[in-house]
Amino acid sequence: MIDEVEGELANTKLSIIGFGTEASLDGPLLTSLAARHGGIYKRAGDGLSLKKFFVLAFGNIFSTAISSDPIYIFPKNTTSAAPIPLNVCGEERITVVLGWENASERLLLSLITPGGNTISSATPGVFTSSGDTWVYFRLNLPFAGERDGVWTVQVSRFGGGGEFPAPLPEERFFVTATVDGGPNFFHIKPRRVYYTGDTINPRVVLREPSGQMVEHATVTLEVDAPGEGTGNILTVTGLHPARVIDGDQLDARASTLIDLEQTKNAPLVTTSNRFFELFDDGELDGDGTLEPDGVFGNPIKDLLEKEGNYAFHAKATYGENCTGTRETFWTLYVSVGIDPECTKMTGETVATLPDGRQHIRLTFKPCDGLGNYVGPGRGSSFTITPQPGTTPTGPVTDNGDGTYTQDVVWDPASFDPPRVGISQPDRPTVVIGTPSRGLFSYSVKYLCGTQGNDACCCGSVSPGTYATEINIHNFHEREVAIQKHVLPLVMAGAVAGREPRFVGRKASDKIVLPPHSATMDDCCRIGELLFGAPRQSGGPVNLGFLEILSPVELQVTAVYTVTNSASGSTSIDVETIQPRKAG
Repeated sequence: MIDEVEGELANTKLSIIGFGTEASLDGPLLTSLAARHGGIYKRAGDGLSLKKFFVLAFGNIFSTAISSDPIYIFPKNTTSAAPIPLNVCGEERITVVLGWENASERLLLSLITPGGNTISSATPGVFTSSGDTWVYFRLNLPFAGERDGVWTVQVSRFGGGGEFPAPLPEERFFVTATVDGGPNFFHIKPRRVYYTGDTINPRVVLREPSGQMVEHATVTLEVDAPGEGTGNILTVTGLHPARVIDGDQLDARASTLIDLEQTKNAPLVTTSNRFFELFDDGELDGDGTLEPDGVFGNPIKDLLEKEGNYAFHAKATYGENCTGTRETFWTLYVSVGIDPECTKMTGETVATLPDGRQHIRLTFKPCDGLGNYVGPGRGSSFTITPQPGTTPTGPVTDNGDGTYTQDVVWDPASFDPPRVGISQPDRPTVVIGTPSRGLFSYSVKYLCGTQGNDACCCGSVSPGTYATEINIHNFHEREVAIQKHVLPLVMAGAVAGREPRFVGRKASDKIVLPPHSATMDDCCRIGELLFGAPRQSGGPVNLGFLEILSPVELQVTAVYTVTNSASGSTSIDVETIQPRKAG
């Protein structure tokens, strides 16, 4: 349905409320959908949270700021809950909403002013309305001459009558106050998708409607973080068959999570609270400014350690002569960031194609570096991309146990083993592959130039003139990529690699040799690689190794020519170079 209507939304701002638990909501989908359309995603795990969300949503729509936003529990067998303070500092109107879970209960709302006067639904000047599970007051400020200071919200209920009154049950409720006037407080929507292991900077803005900063402000942040990811859970349990619930066709992943939650008879994913301070100091807030500007933040490195919904609740306290408060909230879904070190891949050769390429079936189990698995049912959350030498064929297959299979066509003439890229939204592509099958390595000795009969120095070879010519033959039906590296032990007569000294690769070259073709490297070419231009014959001696690397076996021979300085005789030797497997 999203695909059918999303193209028609144009510039419509879309915010999303998910009603349910981790088992019944596709957090990554809803998060990305809201982000694409400039909105936010918020999850309400139960009916009371859903009621509270819509109170706050309407408060935001009508340009009011949230001043108080907790959830409380009315103790059983009591008729009065603990008083709830509400700070007012310069606001022009307040609306206090009380909501509770059960329609069989009847909770009562009253306000106590800073001067100690009680306001009820019968107080003149108070606009009030109520329903089975909610009641609200709205009053303009100042009210009867009172405004700034600590107001008190009082929630109570009837104790029942008769000689043996029924016990009063525990009841969950919320009190939310929205205000007109005073500073605005809101969070800055993230511009990208977050993944496990990412550093996150939850930023909020506290400013007057004019844009002026609010003096003497502190901001704290409470984060409700998941204790386990659904990917890990499903990797252990595997997927159950898909089923239909109330006429809705669910996929296997959602069906499995709902089954597991019903079996547990409790939320499948537990959560824990963490607390942080947010700063507006031009340094720790991470907003790139040098001076305080009303933007509060704190880059946190170790928060996003599990996949799932993270609920953020920021609270600002401000003022000097009188104290005001503001609160805001949002939900962020964090996906598993696939890590190439953790994600292992195996390959099975299915067939060899007529052109010599191979049809290979790759199997991998995507995970991050923190022990989180993507899990089954998430094939649509990443995209497989080709890599040099490897071309994916067909869609990725979900095996239902946390592993995925991708068929590819791989060219054995490639320097790289079978491998693919895995792309996730707003994240660099990672490359995973099978263990390297090794390259064929040919170490060819070369001797070039003239060694004089100089008694004052220690010559590496006997006096004479030397030449080397190295032949490389591709006898395959397909082109072959070749790497060449020069390791010079003696350069222009100067010894560089006499023990205990050693040399590494000083020059390199890459070529692609067509099918059934050959090439050669002689002293002129080796000199060109080392010195940038061909060396004249008869110059100082050059001695070392030419290392040839190929993904397939080649025919490599070396032709050595030596002219004796004393006798003038010339000898020629031809040597076939045997390959070795490079690690």
